[in-house]
Amino acid sequence: MVAWGSTTFTSRLEDIAWKVSCFVIAGGGLFASVRIFGLDIATKRKEAPRRMWLAKGMVYVMAPLYMSFTLLYLVCRVYLVYEVFRNLAYLDPKVYQTPDWAAYFPHIS
Repeated sequence: MVAWGSTTFTSRLEDIAWKVSCFVIAGGGLFASVRIFGLDIATKRKEAPRRMWLAKGMVYVMAPLYMSFTLLYLVCRVYLVYEVFRNLAYLDPKVYQTPDWAAYFPHIS
């Protein structure tokens, strides 16, 4: 998300795919915590034997969602890594120039 507005992509589709991938990756923790918190509520109370059907139901409902989200997460992660290296070919020529302030630090310039 750091490169949200500071980079230019070669197409509008790449820009949208970058933003969607960022949202999916950022939302992965929220999705997992909702799943874990929901199972925790269903199984950790004193009425746990009566609510066990709820925990089993959540597993059967959430397992396909969790697995599909995991696959989507992996695809988005691979896309972001691919896009980072692909955009190296389209960098601005100014990137390769040494900045003026680098002369003051011996190991940078």
